[in-house]
Amino acid sequence: MTFVPVPTIGKSILSADRKDANLAAYIDRIIFTEKHLWKVTKTWDPEGLLSTIPAIGTTLTGILCAWWIKQKIDENKKVIILFAVGFLTFLSSFFCDIFMPINKSLWTPAYVLLSSGLAGCMLAICYWFYDIEKKTFLSKPFLVFGTQML
Repeated sequence: MTFVPVPTIGKSILSADRKDANLAAYIDRIIFTEKHLWKVTKTWDPEGLLSTIPAIGTTLTGILCAWWIKQKIDENKKVIILFAVGFLTFLSSFFCDIFMPINKSLWTPAYVLLSSGLAGCMLAICYWFYDIEKKTFLSKPFLVFGTQML
C-alpha cells in the first residue's frame, strides 16, 4: 500500500487523519458503491477488500498456533516455542512499522504482526496456566460462556 501510488492522490497517506487517501480506500470506492462503504465516512471501509487479505493472515496465524499445540511433543517445549515465536512476531511489528504504520483501521501487515504476536504470547500463557499447571480457579467465567446449552 505504501509503494503503489494512488490515482488523483499520489503517495498513499496512512494516517488516522486521512483514511480516505490510501490504496485500500481507492479500491473500495471503485468496487463498492457509496451505499456499501462505511456510512460514517462514505469514502472507505474498515472491512474493505484490500484489508481482508491481512485479516486472513491473522486467521492463518491462529490456525498455525492450533496446529502447533496439537503436535505430540513435550508440553513445556510447546509453550516456550509458542511464546518465543509470538514475542518475536510482536517485536517484528515495530520493524515493519518503519515501512507501514501499525493501523487497525487499514489492517496493515504491521498490525497483523502486532496482534498475532500478542495473541500468541497470551495463548502460550493461558495454555501453560490452564492446561499444563491445571490452575482452574480463574477459569469459571470462560467455562460458563464456553459451555454448550442443550
